[in-house]
Amino acid sequence: MKGKAGRQSHKATNTFVFRGFGEKVRALRVSARKYLLQRPQNTEGENTTFIYEAVCKAKDLNVTQEFKTFLRELGNEIQTTGQLVIHENHIASCISTHISNPETSALQPVCDVLVAFANDLPQEFYSKHFYNFLPKLIVHLSMKDPEVIETVFLCIVSLFVVLQKYLYEDFYTLYHVNKFSHLLSKSYPWYINELAAQSLGVLVRKIPKQKLVHFYVPEKTQER
Repeated sequence: MKGKAGRQSHKATNTFVFRGFGEKVRALRVSARKYLLQRPQNTEGENTTFIYEAVCKAKDLNVTQEFKTFLRELGNEIQTTGQLVIHENHIASCISTHISNPETSALQPVCDVLVAFANDLPQEFYSKHFYNFLPKLIVHLSMKDPEVIETVFLCIVSLFVVLQKYLYEDFYTLYHVNKFSHLLSKSYPWYINELAAQSLGVLVRKIPKQKLVHFYVPEKTQER
C-alpha cells in the first residue's frame, strides 16, 4: 500500500508540474514573436546578434564549470552576423558537443544559445542544423527530471516558432521523416505524449486542415 501511495503521490506531482507547461507554451509563443521583431542593439545603437545577447545574459545566471568551458570553446566571434556566417560550423559544432552531454549542468543556457543561434541565421540553421540538433534534444527526454524535460520541450517550441516559416512548408519532414510523431506513441510515457502534442500545436494550428490529413497517424500508434 505504501508503494502504491508513493506512486500516486509522484504522479500527482508530475501532473502538477506538466499541467503548467501549456501556459508556458502560450506565453512563449507571444514572447517569441516579439523577440523575432526586436533585434538587440549595443550601446552605440548598432545591431548585435541574438546569440551574443543570450551569452551575455547567461553569464550572469550560470556560473557552472561546464558553461565556462562552453563559452571558452565558443569564442568571441559572435557579435555580428558576418562573424556568425564565417564561424557558423564551429558554433554549431560547439553547441552540439555540449547539448549532447546528458550530465551537463548547463543545459538551460546552452539551449538558450541554440535558439538564439537559430534566430540569427534561421534559413541556414533550418537547412543545415535543425535536424541534427533535434535528436540530440530528444535524447534528454529519457531523463526523469521534470526540469530537464521542460527545458528541452521549451527549447523545441522556441525553435518551432523561430523556424515556423520553413516548418509549415515541410511539416512532413518533421513529423514523419524525422519521426517527431514517435513522441506521441506508447513508446514514451504519457507526459511526453502530452508535451509533444502541445509543442506540435504551435505549428498545427496554422496548417490547413486538408494538408494535415496527410500526416494522420493511426489511432493504434497513439495508445498509451
